[in-house]
Amino acid sequence: MNFRDQIELCKFAYDHRISVYISKLAAEGLQEDSISGPAGMRSCFALARHHILRLAHHIRAPKELVGDSCHLGYLLQAYDVRGADSLPSVPPPVRDSHTNLRGILNRMYRTDGEEKKAVEDGLLYLNRTSFSNIFEHFMEQYTLPDTHVHAEVQVLELFYRRRLSFVDGDKFVACSKPACLCCELYFRHHPARMVVPSSHCKVWTKWSPPLVKEFTKNSTAAREQKQIMSKITQDLRDQIIDQVLRRTQLSQWHPDSRTCVTEIRPLDSSNQFEEQGKICKNGEFVADILNSTEYESEELDQGLDSDDGGVSIKV
Repeated sequence: MNFRDQIELCKFAYDHRISVYISKLAAEGLQEDSISGPAGMRSCFALARHHILRLAHHIRAPKELVGDSCHLGYLLQAYDVRGADSLPSVPPPVRDSHTNLRGILNRMYRTDGEEKKAVEDGLLYLNRTSFSNIFEHFMEQYTLPDTHVHAEVQVLELFYRRRLSFVDGDKFVACSKPACLCCELYFRHHPARMVVPSSHCKVWTKWSPPLVKEFTKNSTAAREQKQIMSKITQDLRDQIIDQVLRRTQLSQWHPDSRTCVTEIRPLDSSNQFEEQGKICKNGEFVADILNSTEYESEELDQGLDSDDGGVSIKV
């Protein structure tokens, strides 16, 4: 398929974004999702609708940009577009004999107690009753090559390290899709005090903060990153413990991108529909955080997302 055909395909999807066929896909998707339950994979009808509307988004986004330019003409009178050098990532951790469920719980809880035992029992319960296969995927994450610094974090650090100014002091970094949970927390706890981006709340095991080359005691950059990562770790830990103690299964799988077309959700058990302007924020985790070394790994479940959850920073 050449470039012209790709454009025509996107235009076709845009012209039919509110057609009866899209409504039919939505209705079939809702019916299948109600049968599979929250632990199941998203319906093929819902995925087809999402793919089609993502194609339509390639037409909608430029049209909206042109329309907005009428109100922001002063920004287009003088501008300079440049590529940014990619920041190196932190190498993935090396597993050892303590990289197992017991070892992780010992790091989370320095002393034995009722909550530690409850968390351990909760993990075993969720692994036994859910489709997430927590224990089967954990060790595989240590064998995956390369880690990546996501684009929004790279832009944040570019402005912060070079002390660049934002237009009208608006410390907002735009990206082609919502941020992952780690990026959201990185923005939230960064000393730059950026606008915290919206998030699809997924966790990517290839996510990494920028590498600090001289990670020494007297390094300001090292001290700042240590503080940021400590707060991120604490937030993730609290969310995991809360979910495990409640013994709640993961919410239904969802893509990490938005269609920017009104989402359809069921209003009640009948065939009525409710329109919502955005995808609901939830706590679904793609990454399996805790595990045991006893189980063999299997491939992660399918998805529309890239391997590392990030987007390209290249211009």
